[in-house]
Amino acid sequence: MVYRYILWILLLSLSIVDSTYTNVALEHQTITIFSPGYVGYLKHPISMRQANRYAKNNMLHGSYTACTYNDHKKHVNFGQKGDVKILYEHYSSYCNDDENIKLVLIGLSRGGSTLFNCIGTKKTENIVAVIAEAPFASVDDVVFDIIKQWRVNWIPGIKYITYALMKVLYPSYNPNGLQPITSINVHTPSLPILIACSKQDIVIPYTSSIRLAQALKEKGYENVYLLILPEGEHGFLSYNEEFQQVVNAFYARYNLQHNKKLAQQGQIKLERCKL
Repeated sequence: MVYRYILWILLLSLSIVDSTYTNVALEHQTITIFSPGYVGYLKHPISMRQANRYAKNNMLHGSYTACTYNDHKKHVNFGQKGDVKILYEHYSSYCNDDENIKLVLIGLSRGGSTLFNCIGTKKTENIVAVIAEAPFASVDDVVFDIIKQWRVNWIPGIKYITYALMKVLYPSYNPNGLQPITSINVHTPSLPILIACSKQDIVIPYTSSIRLAQALKEKGYENVYLLILPEGEHGFLSYNEEFQQVVNAFYARYNLQHNKKLAQQGQIKLERCKL
């Protein structure tokens, strides 16, 4: 009798899961690669912690992994050559030239910008969707916003002073190196791209994310979506219910595993995000 009860509970739990999540029948295996944001050098990388937060908030489904960038100050390059190399090696380790392996890329802040630098400069045919939270179009945008926030834009040559300071703090960053806004190279025009940003973000100006989304559309990407949230702290937009809904509607639109209820709630909102 006890065993029957346990079996009944297990079957009930399975039926609840099946009614909540839609596992789309695909001819290929889909894996998500999470590209983390920069939080300073830590002894224990938190890349998987950021990815797990997305999964916990119903924004990442199925199999997933995360890149670990070298965030010691002397190696920080804000999505440029060093970070692109790590991301592409991670991408290649899962694809291995197997066309049946399809990848979804999700990036947060620096990690989101790295996605676009990588897609624009590398061969990435296995990618089926891209989601970026608060990516910057260029580091210049971030620098100018910081100068504005600090109210020091009146100081003669403040831009060059700031870059000189960055060179000391982050010697691997190249002001003339890769920037998402200039790395756009449309290999797959139909690639679905969703960018989300918040007007309350004080780290990455939301206008920079908007500029990047518009540039992607202008350069030839056909399926670009831009979600501008009125509020939300940098790095924690995954807790925003509207973002959760739109992401799952995005997954559903492009035949990827999703939360059925959230996808239905976000369907109209996703339509409004299309550029």
